[in-house]
Amino acid sequence: MELEIHGIKFNVTTLEQGEFKTLKVLPCPEDEELFRQSVSVIDIQSLQILWSKHYYGINHRSNMFNVLFNTFKETLDNVEDLNGYFTLQVLYTDMVLRFGTILEEFAGMCSALREHSINRTNIAQYFLSYSDPMGFYNSMSAGALRSIKQMFRLPQSIGNLNRIFRDLTDVERDVLWNAVNKSTQMIQEIFNDIAQAITRNQGDSVTYYDMYNKLKHGFAPIYPFVTPVELTFENIPKDMDNSLTIKHFLMENVSLMHNKLPGQRTNISQDQQQENNITITMDNVSIENAENMVRIVESITYLYKHLVKTYLSYSQGSKKFSLLTRKEMLTPEEENTIINVIDNQERYLI
Repeated sequence: MELEIHGIKFNVTTLEQGEFKTLKVLPCPEDEELFRQSVSVIDIQSLQILWSKHYYGINHRSNMFNVLFNTFKETLDNVEDLNGYFTLQVLYTDMVLRFGTILEEFAGMCSALREHSINRTNIAQYFLSYSDPMGFYNSMSAGALRSIKQMFRLPQSIGNLNRIFRDLTDVERDVLWNAVNKSTQMIQEIFNDIAQAITRNQGDSVTYYDMYNKLKHGFAPIYPFVTPVELTFENIPKDMDNSLTIKHFLMENVSLMHNKLPGQRTNISQDQQQENNITITMDNVSIENAENMVRIVESITYLYKHLVKTYLSYSQGSKKFSLLTRKEMLTPEEENTIINVIDNQERYLI
């Protein structure tokens, strides 16, 4: 018996057992053979993860992030009272948390797929146990063209092209190799943009990743503007309105109370450490910071989708590689040369 629920087909077999019954349900029966073939290349658990990530996973994370952002933007435009500032800070910190999970997941998936490409490691096991996202982004920002080619299953040398395609002319080979390098450089530019946004440039600067790590370990924001503790603001312009000063420092910034590790402490927080174990970090709750997170999430989503699609294609026996290039990177003639080669199944060596 076939059912369709919200656009998804199911094959359903009913086994009756007295007053009870057992249902055997096969979702998406139209993909059963393709999935079975793919399992011969990638194990079933890893394939289940990739299949899910491709069709739903990263899209849903990004969509939920955008829901938070749109609510944040709407609230920012209509702050009228104290509750408005409370709401803004909660929305901002929730955005940071979701942003951080996207950063961690992307780093884990990139690393797992690269390891599979090189060593045929189990993608699911590597991905689920991954724990060094900052190390990944630091390595990407340090220049990792070879790693990117391995990760995205791109040829690592011009000679590799002769092992993928038959009867390449010198012109075709040069055009393809040029496009591979430009695609790799474009991916690296995106990685560098992500890395610069989340890594610390100075010992006392706050990054999204710092914020995320503090928040995910249970450090909730505090609200100094409702706490009867004396605060000091220095170097304030004389003509600046006092109420605007208070709003800026206490309401337009989110304050996090946490305990930094010794290597993370600045000279100021080191002095504070001598008195107690607590440090307070502030980050501006602004549309600029929020929009920067949105931009990075969009970049990650773009790469994530392409990466997972590449490995699903590989699991299905395709030798075709995909390039990420902008229109201005290639001439029309070069584009035609590339398409005539990579879209022609007869050109691939079996």
